[in-house]
Amino acid sequence: MSDRISQYLFLILLLLPLQSFAEQKFRIDDVTGTWRGEIYHVDVTLTSALSDKVIEALHKGVALTLVLDVEVTRSRRYWPDKQVASLAQRYVLRYHALSDQYLIENLNSGVKESFSSLQVALDLIGDIHDLPILDRRSIQPTERYYARARIRLDLDALPVPLRMFAYFISEWQLSSDWYIWTLRM
Repeated sequence: MSDRISQYLFLILLLLPLQSFAEQKFRIDDVTGTWRGEIYHVDVTLTSALSDKVIEALHKGVALTLVLDVEVTRSRRYWPDKQVASLAQRYVLRYHALSDQYLIENLNSGVKESFSSLQVALDLIGDIHDLPILDRRSIQPTERYYARARIRLDLDALPVPLRMFAYFISEWQLSSDWYIWTLRM
């Protein structure tokens, strides 16, 4: 009997990674970069939809940390490319049951806002304007550079008991693909 149970458990563990990925929950739709003086700024438009399990955890009091990663890399011919700048723009999303409000805190700036619906809160995170990522003095005008961005749910910021399960369940594996663009001087 215990062999039969261990076989079922093994089968379940094998099939966990094969859960449906029909719809990508996190996606970078567009990035526009411009130089304003000596600083390179980006505007990022992204889509972030949470899975049902993640929304359930949010409603039960689990704070979710969403991270926008932006990296700038110098392209090199005979050596590996060199990263010259990186930024992790972090947002914490909470649900306050008593007021029925969704709270977003930008951990980089400390700005806090509240919203009456989850979709409106996610839309705010999905429309980022004028984010400074690079100083012109840290690059060489004769070199080629590219940048990339992604949005992800930070599993390491989850409470420890939940974190252990989140690494193995696809509904918690929320991350966009890298959006890559060439840096214009």
